[in-house]
Amino acid sequence: MKKTRIAIIIVAILLLILLIPIPSGTADDGGSREFTALTYKIIKWNHIVDADETYTDTDFYLLPDNFKSMSELWYDKTLDLGTGQSTDTNSSTAETDHTHQPAKEEQTVSDPFVGYCGNTQTTIYFEDNKSYTFMSGNSVTVTDILLNLDYDTKKLCKCLPEYKVDTEFGLGYGINLTEGYARYDKGQAELTQEQIDKLKEIILWAKNEAGLGFASGKYPNYSFSLTWGTYGISSYDSKTGTLIKTKDATNPKDYTTNLKLTEQQYSAIWKLIKSLDIDSYPDKYNPHKNGVSIPYMTLILSVKSDDIDKTVTVEETILSYDANNKKGQKFLDVCKGIEEILTETSEWKSLPEYEFLYD
Repeated sequence: MKKTRIAIIIVAILLLILLIPIPSGTADDGGSREFTALTYKIIKWNHIVDADETYTDTDFYLLPDNFKSMSELWYDKTLDLGTGQSTDTNSSTAETDHTHQPAKEEQTVSDPFVGYCGNTQTTIYFEDNKSYTFMSGNSVTVTDILLNLDYDTKKLCKCLPEYKVDTEFGLGYGINLTEGYARYDKGQAELTQEQIDKLKEIILWAKNEAGLGFASGKYPNYSFSLTWGTYGISSYDSKTGTLIKTKDATNPKDYTTNLKLTEQQYSAIWKLIKSLDIDSYPDKYNPHKNGVSIPYMTLILSVKSDDIDKTVTVEETILSYDANNKKGQKFLDVCKGIEEILTETSEWKSLPEYEFLYD
């Protein structure tokens, strides 16, 4: 009997350890609280999203997510919000009613911190719970930018960060390259175009080093342009961001806008381009081999990266995306795929209807 009682007591103690959550921390995000057991974690969110909104909810995390920090779990939650998955908030944190412009001057604090060495460590977090930690020059550059920005609580907006970054001097920085800002604690600062370009270069490098870049089908640092449609009236240039619905109009400027592609859109377009083997196509090409139509179609696809510098021009070909040969069909499919990504954007849809139609 004595041995049985001891066994019961031991089992009870183990169950208490495994199943009873204990308070394990309060975040400085507005007061989110964490309760942890060995097999699960409960977080009561009280996270300040911006000056006008606080996210409140209770989440339950099982293995292996219960071993993640609150900052990692919040980052996962912002990704869920950004991809349209269901997460109840007092109001939609994904909607935007404003625009961002790069800062004309660096928004640094009045007394910037200096003196850290090349051994400082930085970690960038990507999708699918992937991350990359590095030191030396790139780490110093990222740390120098993020550490010395003047984060303003009044500038917080509802745009979600694209990347989370930890440095030795601060955890949980948020970066949005598309909108051009960095966020930390309860403040936000706009980045200059030079800072955006430098951070993008380092983040793309880190993606490659983490096995998420060029070799895995993600995109390298590249640019492209596409001209398409009847008589080639539509075009987009990723370098300038200029999107033209039609140049055949009384006032062509009314059909022109600026489009900044998201990371996901750049990645999707790169996958299309990479599948094409564009260098195998001649500079002047006809996917239909022969035949004409009136009206005709013009396609011009240009791609430039570290190892690609190619333009394929299709002039006065049949107005159809159906070819009678495999190689021609592949080219048409890629152009059509890029066109569909561009024409599904809100920027394209906000442009006026075509002034002229073709028979």
